[in-house]
Amino acid sequence: MKKLILSAAMLIAAGLSANAQDIKFGIKGGFNLSSFNGDVEELDPLAGFHAGGLVELKFGNFALQPELIYTTTGAQIITDSIFTTDFKSTLSYIAVPVAVKYYILEGLSVQAGPQFAFLVSAKDEYTGGGMDASSDSKDNYSSFDLGVFGGLGYEFDAGFLFSARYVQGVTDAGADFAEGTRYNNSVQFSVGYKF
Repeated sequence: MKKLILSAAMLIAAGLSANAQDIKFGIKGGFNLSSFNGDVEELDPLAGFHAGGLVELKFGNFALQPELIYTTTGAQIITDSIFTTDFKSTLSYIAVPVAVKYYILEGLSVQAGPQFAFLVSAKDEYTGGGMDASSDSKDNYSSFDLGVFGGLGYEFDAGFLFSARYVQGVTDAGADFAEGTRYNNSVQFSVGYKF
C-alpha cells in the first residue's frame, strides 16, 4: 500500500512537471519541536532537526512542492528531582511531504498537504535517578507514519526561503501491540535555498 501511494504520487508529479510554468530545485533544513498526542501522558517537547531537498512545480499562483527530508521527532519527560529518571524517545524518519502552495503575495505562500514518513530508527534514553541507559526501540513504533501539515513560507528573489509548518500525524505511530495511540506532532522552522 505504501509503495502504491508513493508510486502514484511520483507519477502525478512527473505528469504535472510537463505542464509546469516554472520548475525549481532546492535544499532546506531547520529546527523541529515535537511531541506525541493521543492516549499518552503529558509529555515535554523534544528538539530535533530536518534537512533535505525539494522540487517546486509552479502553475501561476499555485505550486506543488514534493520534498525528501530526513527528520527527527519524539518526546521527553523532564523531572525536577534528582531522585527520578528523565525519559527521551527520539524517532528518525525519511519523510516525503507534498506541499500544495498558494502564493498570496509575491514570495508569500500558504501551504498544506500530506506527509509520508518511513521510520529509520528509534531510541529511548533514561537518565538521572541513578540510571543512565539507552535502548533501540524501533520495534515499539510503526514503520510508516502518515501526517498532514499546514504552514506559511516566504521566498526572496535571490532564492533564499523561510517557512514554518505544523505537522500532525493521522496514523498511530506506535506498534500494533502497544497500548493506546501515539500520534506524532511537530512544529518545523526551515531555511533553504532554491536554485
